[in-house]
Order: sequence, then C-alpha cells, then structure tokens
Amino acid sequence: MVTACSATGGSNDGFKFQYSLNDGETAVGCCPSGYSCGHDGQDQYQTCQSVYVTGSFPVVQCKSGSSNGYTYQTVPATVTATTSESVTVTHTISAYTVRAPMIQINHMATDLPTSTQPPPTPSDSSSGIQVSASISAHLSPGAKAGIIVAACLGAIVLLGLIAWLWFRCGSRRNNAASAKSEIGDSQIPPIPVTNNGMSQVPPANRPKSELPEHHTVSELDGSQISGHGNLVGPG
Repeated sequence: MVTACSATGGSNDGFKFQYSLNDGETAVGCCPSGYSCGHDGQDQYQTCQSVYVTGSFPVVQCKSGSSNGYTYQTVPATVTATTSESVTVTHTISAYTVRAPMIQINHMATDLPTSTQPPPTPSDSSSGIQVSASISAHLSPGAKAGIIVAACLGAIVLLGLIAWLWFRCGSRRNNAASAKSEIGDSQIPPIPVTNNGMSQVPPANRPKSELPEHHTVSELDGSQISGHGNLVGPG
C-alpha cells in the first residue's frame, strides 16, 4: 500500500475525500501500488482505480456482497454479444478500469514524530553505537539502573562459579594425594630371613624378659631317675 492522494481540513486543495476532515487534520488515501484515487458510481464513493491497456491481470467481480470467482483478464479482448436471435455484435475491448478499496487515514500534525532518522546500514561502522545511543536515550533512569545492577549480579555469579569450580578441582587433587600417601604407609615391609629360617628382626610390641639372678640350674642324680618305674636306667 502507498499514499495515492491527500487533503487538509479547511482547504479546498487535494482529493475530495468521502469522509469529512476537521480543521488542521490531514487525510491520506492508501491504495495498492500502481493505483490512483478516484470516485465511482452515482454516489461518487472514493475508491482506488487503475487502467490496463495491455497484458494480463487478476480480477474478480463482486455484486451484492458476493463474487463470481477469481480469474485473469487479458487486454485487448474480443467479446461477442447476441442482441436478438438474428443479430450478433462483436466488440474489442482496448482498456479495462480495475478498482480496489481505498483506506483513508486522518491524523494531526502532533501525531507524527518531530524527526525521523534513516535506519543504520551494515556498511556504517558506527551503526552499533548509534543503535545503542538511541536505545539508551529512550530508557528511563530506573531501567538504566536495573540493567547495570543485573549486569553486576551476573558478573558476580560468574566469578563465584569459576572460583567454586577451581576450589573443587583443587580439593579433589588433595584428597587423591592423601589417599595415595596412606596406602603407601600401610604397606608392611618384608622381614629378612636367615639361612636357618628364623627372622633376625625381633617381633614388634612384644615385652622382653630375663631370667632371675637367684635361679640356678641343677641336674637330678641317677638314683632319682631310676626310681621311676617307667624310666630305664643305663646298663
């Protein structure tokens, strides 16, 4: 849709719109591209119209709120009409007038922005700065403060997460080293064995004892040994 016509309230210049304007109001008529503003019918209602003199174009005919189908019309076109049983008339149509609904928009001068800026182009190296400045200019102080606080909180959370991961990895390394050290200390060293099969290392944690000094070693005489019935003496 494009602006095909316009008019200002209180002035006789411009298109004669069907709906009246107040003083200071401006009306524009929006039509499809290639159409112009016009009036049609006995009531001279406003409409958009275009005249085709060659080629093919889509059309639909409407009557009493219904249509008879969608088709393509070719210009020039030859039509044949029978006026009576004996008279047939052939006519060549060299132009078609096609109409479309018009959209009328009324507005005041205060309804429009005071200035407009063209959109930034990709080739403009400062387009990002311009967009940021434009967005910042339309933000309230409260919104700006909220954005700053949210950015700071996000940075704190990110730093905390990094520190936690670093601490967790260090703790795992320390636990692994401690477990390895305990396993190494708990291993029992081999006990050296002499040729006679006895260990030269005294058993650990076993108390040592000595014979008392007053104890004397003596032998039994032969008579005492032979007195027992179950023992046999020499010879």
